[in-house]
Amino acid sequence: MLMSAPAIERNEHFIQSYPDIFQRIPQRMIVSYLGITPQALSMLRAEIAGNSP
Repeated sequence: MLMSAPAIERNEHFIQSYPDIFQRIPQRMIVSYLGITPQALSMLRAEIAGNSP
């Protein structure tokens, strides 16, 4: 499931599974796990932040 889902779904699943991990491990490890580039993760985070009230 993880690699066949779109990047936004993989990121959401990762955040739900490991909510506090972003502060504890380097971004390069997260993008490697998700199978996306650092730029893609930054864009996803910006999109999520822009959609938050």
